[in-house]
Amino acid sequence: MKINLIAAMTYDGVIGTGDRLPWTRQRSDMRRFAALTRDCPVLVGHKTYESLRSYAKDRNNPLPGRPKVVYSTKIVDVTLDTIKVQGTPEQIIDRLRFHFPDRTLWVIGGGKVYDTFMPFCDRLYLTKVQLPTISSSSDPTVVRFPFSPYPKRRVINGFAYEVIEDEIHEPDEDNEFRYHYITYEKVIQNG
Repeated sequence: MKINLIAAMTYDGVIGTGDRLPWTRQRSDMRRFAALTRDCPVLVGHKTYESLRSYAKDRNNPLPGRPKVVYSTKIVDVTLDTIKVQGTPEQIIDRLRFHFPDRTLWVIGGGKVYDTFMPFCDRLYLTKVQLPTISSSSDPTVVRFPFSPYPKRRVINGFAYEVIEDEIHEPDEDNEFRYHYITYEKVIQNG
């Protein structure tokens, strides 16, 4: 089973404000997310899962077409096609490899889930949206990506990655802001 991380953030690393994305219209990124994760299990934290449910057309089935795996120590009101998991990251990944051996697992947030599972990810699919700075780092409603990726950087959080996609897109009728797709692939060190 491959494990990939997917995240969208502002250029200064904000992935959310409260339970919302920092922008209102970035449809290309949403289409990319849907295409990449369709039919694959998605690993999500409790707060992000509840946020997804609050915006879903069908509150009982956010992100249809994907098994949802909620990583939480709290009581979670699980819905259709959703399971709750606890344990160490290694235990959870082993369990998911057993249940989904031929599928890619997508780590979709929030911040703590990204931080916990990033060391196990083969690829990082990042979208950086060019917005003005959202808020100070002391604002408790602002959630930031737990590490700082840069297009030319090869080491992220102590892991070596290679840039395999780097595209910049201008605003248009579907996208409120300029955005940048950056995809990193983990480099396997020999020896």
